[in-house]
Amino acid sequence: MAIVLSTPPFTVFYDDNGNPLTGGKVFTYTAGTLTPRVTYTDQGGLTSNANPVILDSAGRAAIWLDNAFGYKFIVHTSADVLLSNGTIDNITPFNTSSSSGLANIGSIAANTIIGNNTGSSAIPTALTVAQVNTLLSGSATGVVLISTQTISSPVASVDFTSGINGTYSRYLLTITGLRSSTNTVELRTRFYRSAAWLTTSDYSGDCVGRGGGFDISASAAAATAFAILSSANSMTLSNDTARAFGLNIEFGNTTDAALSHSIGYRVWGGAGSATVAMGVGRYEVAGALEGIQFYASSGNLAGGTFKLYGMV
Repeated sequence: MAIVLSTPPFTVFYDDNGNPLTGGKVFTYTAGTLTPRVTYTDQGGLTSNANPVILDSAGRAAIWLDNAFGYKFIVHTSADVLLSNGTIDNITPFNTSSSSGLANIGSIAANTIIGNNTGSSAIPTALTVAQVNTLLSGSATGVVLISTQTISSPVASVDFTSGINGTYSRYLLTITGLRSSTNTVELRTRFYRSAAWLTTSDYSGDCVGRGGGFDISASAAAATAFAILSSANSMTLSNDTARAFGLNIEFGNTTDAALSHSIGYRVWGGAGSATVAMGVGRYEVAGALEGIQFYASSGNLAGGTFKLYGMV
């Protein structure tokens, strides 16, 4: 059972002196316009009010609204004099009956914001992250989840060949709980272009950081893949959950064929969960970036959750 505040059975209007607006006239229009909009004498909408609605001796009238529309009221005295502040625009109908209001929205999915970003009165709908950010800040900035891959059994690689298509200006890929099926192996990365993985010896990169009490500083020479985790930077994968790695990887401008694309990354975890490092990986041949692949230098990837986000 839901308990709600009682709504008045009548709409009451007062004149500029605070007295009931006896015989007053309420003209009703679609919000933001002077297009007449019908109101009703009852909740079921069976009988339309006259337009203008004529108030009784106590300044009252039964005015029921169609909650599919916003309204504008223009209120006059019985002598057709417009009241001061007598124009009220963008009146939003609302009630909790079974046919409108909250009940009409129904069950709302988890982590959903309901609203209206159309620029005019409209029935509320579920908003996207970009739409919410636009309403809050005036620009569609934010992070949108594109896809998730979770390793539930060992796999040779984790591939993202869709969703990286220039829809977003930048992309973020997060990896948590990353493990390999065998110990002391590298995590390698390749790019995808024109429906094929790029395997020529044109990858390179740099990594700096600190892990387990030692400094890391390494550069990767040209190779057929870029090693994010390797013995060269004192970070390798293992099958030990206590040594699982996490990574944040960013890249952008994916459709620009004039660029030789790169990724920037941050690593944490590993031995004693103490390793923290940052680096960049590059593919030196210009062209669009359409996908990204992760695999172990030997054996399989045994665990981890990969989430691809678009940043707008």
